[in-house]
Amino acid sequence: MKFRLLLFITLSLQLIPSAYCGENQQKSFQYYDSLTYQQYLSGNWNGLIYSGKQAISLGYDYKYLRLRIGFAYFYKENYRNAAENFHKALKFDSFDSTAALYYNLSCKGAGRSSETFQQKGSKKTYHLFDYMYADAGIVLPGKVNDSAVITDSSTYYKELINPISRTYQSLGVNLRPLPNLSVFLSFSKIDLTDKKSFGYLTQDAVCDTIIEQQFENDYYYSFPIKANYAEQEFSNQQLSYYLGCTYFPVAGLKISPSIHYLHIQAKKVIAEQTITTKTDTAWYNKLDNTWHTFDYNAYGYQINISDTSYFDHVFSLSIAKDLGKISLELKGSHSRILEKKIFQIGASISWYPMGNTNLYTNTAFTFLNDQTASSTVFEQTVGGRFYKNGWVEAFAMLGELKNYNEKNAYIVYNLVYPVSMRLGATIYPYIGQHLEVLLMYRYQKMGLFLTTISPAQTTTETLTTVTNPDYNYSSVTAGVKWRF
Repeated sequence: MKFRLLLFITLSLQLIPSAYCGENQQKSFQYYDSLTYQQYLSGNWNGLIYSGKQAISLGYDYKYLRLRIGFAYFYKENYRNAAENFHKALKFDSFDSTAALYYNLSCKGAGRSSETFQQKGSKKTYHLFDYMYADAGIVLPGKVNDSAVITDSSTYYKELINPISRTYQSLGVNLRPLPNLSVFLSFSKIDLTDKKSFGYLTQDAVCDTIIEQQFENDYYYSFPIKANYAEQEFSNQQLSYYLGCTYFPVAGLKISPSIHYLHIQAKKVIAEQTITTKTDTAWYNKLDNTWHTFDYNAYGYQINISDTSYFDHVFSLSIAKDLGKISLELKGSHSRILEKKIFQIGASISWYPMGNTNLYTNTAFTFLNDQTASSTVFEQTVGGRFYKNGWVEAFAMLGELKNYNEKNAYIVYNLVYPVSMRLGATIYPYIGQHLEVLLMYRYQKMGLFLTTISPAQTTTETLTTVTNPDYNYSSVTAGVKWRF
């Protein structure tokens, strides 16, 4: 009897795990469906996310599970992961209005506000006129050390170009003809005033003495080299026309081509060397009252101003992909600036550690080549929400910004001055549902344009060098955006 009882217990212990495993495999879908539903009702978001991931790893992926996980991330304010799961739910059922609504809300909270899901036959979630944008800015000039002054005769000529004032205005409109396509059109105007300082040497005859003799007067001259200085302000104007498109072939993938066309109207100021043949008195004959002369060359410079007009253009393409809390971007451009062909390629990575815009970073590298030289630009941006409805960004940029473009070619650095460093911050205070504003401050370090001509040490020819003395300045920009 005891043997039979022991055998029954042993067989039971062996059969129970097998029966339990078979039952668990048979009911695992119901198990996870029931468990995640209960966690959804009780608001156990962390448990729901954990259980939902387990279910998906076992192959139980369906619309309602993705909806529950999406809500869990949404209420944890992890909008980027929420958007990913709501979009998965829409793949199971593209007519689910709840998934569509919360997908659009999640994209907005995740910093992907240009993305939207439009259900067929439903009311449009977008307007043809998306928003209008306008901004204006001024430059706060820095102190200039006028290094064009010649202090010794070892230098023949110096020329320094430096900025005096800058003003900037732009106006743009964003159109959305399709739910996955937006078009931004912009016009901007920049008024610039610069100054050229000239240091140069002149040589002319100077009558030192007149010696009176019995029958004549003799005139004696020297030909000193004299250092001179002159300056001339001149104004330029740049008119820019920008067209940029943003297309979403699939959710989370953004393709952005653009073209920027610039028309520059400028004053060309040059100092040209002049050689003037002059005549002066050599001696005076008292007997017949005749003047006897000689010819010589006087050397100097003449400053001439003429009007010029030319056109620049930039073609740009950017491809960005959102992967959860990370966004990757590749970008490149081809441009013609100041009669040079420039090729630019770059990559950036954005990270949203909380899955929203409460905190985010962007790290970007750009390589630029203008056929004669190349440079690398590094930029680091950190931003986030500093109060309930306000954001702030701070950034630092290192590298030579000469013939450089950024923001998908919306901003073009086509001045003669190379920028070597930029620091700044932008504040986005929330005003209302339709009105947005920004306040932007930039501190920039750039090089002026100094040309020096001096005698070469080993030959009779001259040596021309171009340097960029440091110049620091600030700029302030204010912008408004009205959403329709």
